[in-house]
Amino acid sequence: MKANSGRARQGKPASGADNAEKARQAMLKRSKKSDNSMQQYYIVIGAFVAICVASVLYVLLNPKKSFASMQVIDESQILVHNGQPNSNFQQGTNSFFTNWTLSNAKSLFQNSLSDTQNIPPCKTKEDDEQIIPEKYDWREVYPDCVQPVFNQGNCSSSYIVASLGVAADRICQSSKKPIRLSAQELIDCDKSNYQCDGGYVTRVYNWGKRKGFIPEQCLPYNGTVGECEDDHLESNECRANNIFYRVVDYCLAQDDRGIKKEILKNGPVAAQMVVYTDFLTYKDGIYHRTDDSFKFNGQHVVKIVGWDRQGDGNEYWIVENSWGSDWGEDGFVRVLATDKSTGLDFYAIGVAVYPYTMAEYYAAQEQQQLQQEAQQQPQGIEETLVDLDVPAEEEPQQ
Repeated sequence: MKANSGRARQGKPASGADNAEKARQAMLKRSKKSDNSMQQYYIVIGAFVAICVASVLYVLLNPKKSFASMQVIDESQILVHNGQPNSNFQQGTNSFFTNWTLSNAKSLFQNSLSDTQNIPPCKTKEDDEQIIPEKYDWREVYPDCVQPVFNQGNCSSSYIVASLGVAADRICQSSKKPIRLSAQELIDCDKSNYQCDGGYVTRVYNWGKRKGFIPEQCLPYNGTVGECEDDHLESNECRANNIFYRVVDYCLAQDDRGIKKEILKNGPVAAQMVVYTDFLTYKDGIYHRTDDSFKFNGQHVVKIVGWDRQGDGNEYWIVENSWGSDWGEDGFVRVLATDKSTGLDFYAIGVAVYPYTMAEYYAAQEQQQLQQEAQQQPQGIEETLVDLDVPAEEEPQQ
């Protein structure tokens, strides 16, 4: 019997040198794997950093090119917005901004209510305790006065369009006769503003004080700057043969309550608003600025015709725009009243307009000239002394 028959056969025991070599080889393999992993890591990180740097440099070095190439109507962006469950309004395409870039659009927003703070406040007979209804829509109260929504085209003339729209609405409210006034005459002839490069509502109304507004059919709108001859106002056949409309005065309504009171009493008002990129593709619902939009420099002038509340109790303004009936809700937009980023209800302007014939115009001009001449006549010496509280003759002292 063999002594080790129950044991498995074993190989020759490894020496210490063999064990050390195996350990070294294993360490080399692990080191190579680690080096490869680190190389891959650095490649990925380097590529990411390179992309970021390139993107930043592109934006910094080419901001105008990037902005100019962005289309107003981006259907993919519209789909993203409309897919948000908490959105209060929907976006959509419209014919007004078809093929426009954001760079094109920014030229429209060079308008403002006034270049002066010296505007008299709107006064109403009602006191501050007047009850203002929860909703009011001027279009429903005076349906026969509602005109088709204006399309200003590629001309920054919202300051004229909204101003004349307010004046025409108020003329109709008092006369029950709808009318549209000529914006083109002011684009051609009013040099106090900047024609198709923007302007001020108060300057439009100052023109109305001096010259008056003519009906639209006298000089239809084309949205480009035309010639205005020196004797245009006196020789214009339409002005001579028709009633035209002179501004008696205009006033400033402040804050939402003041604006509502002015609309209730006298009709729509002209207001200015800051425009954000998401406003350009508004389709329906209650508009409010979204977080991913950015604003244009300058402002846009619109017409406020009323207000209402949505189901959750949030109030909104009913606003008429000037981008045609294909934009928004048949040319209108409902703007969330609590969204103060637009500045819509900070201030608004109302106007009083009176119809004139040329005979009345010339009679008023003649009367004004007579008054000016009377004021310019020199006073007598004695009368002047009396006015100055200086005695005409003084007794010598004894």
